[in-house]
Formats: sequence, C-alpha cells, structure tokens
Amino acid sequence: MVDFFNKYDNGMDCGYKLLVGIYTLEEVLPYLNKMFLPFDPTEDFIEVEDLDHMIEYYENLEEYEKCQKILDIKNNTVSETILT
Repeated sequence: MVDFFNKYDNGMDCGYKLLVGIYTLEEVLPYLNKMFLPFDPTEDFIEVEDLDHMIEYYENLEEYEKCQKILDIKNNTVSETILT
C-alpha cells in the first residue's frame, strides 16, 4: 500500500512539473512505470477534471502556489477553447 501512495505522490509531482514545463515528456518517459500520472501526457489536451484533481491534491498539502499555477493553466485552457 505504501508503494501505491509513493507512486501516486511521485506521479502528482511529476505531472505538475510536466504541466508547468519543468520536465519534458522525453525526460519522464523512462520513469512512467514507477508512478501514476494525473493525466495522460501523450494526449493533445488535459481533461479539466484532471486539473481539478491536481488542484485538490495540492490544496490538501497546502501548496497554494502550485494550486494557483494549475488554476491559471486551467483558466487559460478553458478560455482558449471557448474562443476557438
């Protein structure tokens, strides 16, 4: 069970870093079997529900700066979708 939570936490951290551009997909690919990412990085878009889940996760950890960055990405993505 501890292994599951480690994979979950590592995946959330890695997913966040992918989302904000700290990591690239190529850097993460070799480690994907060691974590559970909150979204599929091979898809063209990220589901709003996945972003909401990430926000909730970081709220529970009281990492509000990460929450804000994810929320900004979510709002920009939704705005771009509506405008196109």
